[in-house]
Amino acid sequence: MEWSFAKDGKGFKSMLLQVLSRMPTKREPAVRLGAFVTGRDLVVRLGNNRQNVEAFAIRTVGDVASTPCSHCNRNKGPFSLCVTIPRAGCLWLLPP
Repeated sequence: MEWSFAKDGKGFKSMLLQVLSRMPTKREPAVRLGAFVTGRDLVVRLGNNRQNVEAFAIRTVGDVASTPCSHCNRNKGPFSLCVTIPRAGCLWLLPP
């Protein structure tokens, strides 16, 4: 990740990103069809919020939720699966 709000040099700014970076990768963070117009749209939305970068990282290391959260269940999330880690939900912030 190269986003300056999420990284400071080679280190991550948030404790959550530090923890996630040490977890084994389980999957690619596939996005839901139609969630983004272009790859650039995804990068821009990630680039505007550390919490969205954390949500993106959770998709690579977390577990698929046995019951999707209400946000994902209504297809409002950007990802194809509802993936969480203990004590953290989807985290993705909706656009204003």
